[in-house]
Amino acid sequence: MSASPPKFVFECLEEKCPNHRCCNRSPVMVYFEDIKRWAMDQTLNIVFSQLELSMDAGYPMIILKKQPNETLCAIFNKETKKCNIYYSKPISCSSYPLGFNGNSFFVIDKECEGIGKGSMTKEALKEMRDRAKLDFESRTQTSATLPLLNILFMQFMQKQSQEAMGSLSEEDRKKIEEILTKEREAKTKEPETSSEKKETSEKKEPSGEAKPSEEKKSE
Repeated sequence: MSASPPKFVFECLEEKCPNHRCCNRSPVMVYFEDIKRWAMDQTLNIVFSQLELSMDAGYPMIILKKQPNETLCAIFNKETKKCNIYYSKPISCSSYPLGFNGNSFFVIDKECEGIGKGSMTKEALKEMRDRAKLDFESRTQTSATLPLLNILFMQFMQKQSQEAMGSLSEEDRKKIEEILTKEREAKTKEPETSSEKKETSEKKEPSGEAKPSEEKKSE
């Protein structure tokens, strides 16, 4: 009996891919393991300006920015039709489109053009599964640590701000206080909205029915 073909067959089409769904997905997550690796291989110099902290999911995530007015990842090269850091792409990209939830493997995107293409050896399948497991572990670790780092970062920024204020001269401090005072005063003097004006005019109107005018006395 011949061996049954593997359930998951995939081959990345790279620049030949017609739609680059992996580079169009949202979000493209970045983990601490990625940043450590990029710091070692100098890739961090390329991607640093394209990283951002997002709260779109309700919790902090490090993600790659998008190209202006597009869904494409910021580090996707339209000319070569390939990732600018393909040699050291994020873990979440290297495991795509295979996912792992801690118990079982699953296909993240069934519309990916590489699914069903090429051949999948046992070694290649094991490598894909190892990447998917690494993605799960790295995502779990980053998600658990990032909120704490976010708090520490905010505290650090607050401390830096206080130290910067403390190093200012008395004259500079007064100037900043004047600017802030003017901003607060400008906000309090903002014109009333039409709804607020309507509310005010309604309050001024007398309540109850109007008194009937006196009838003329008959001669």
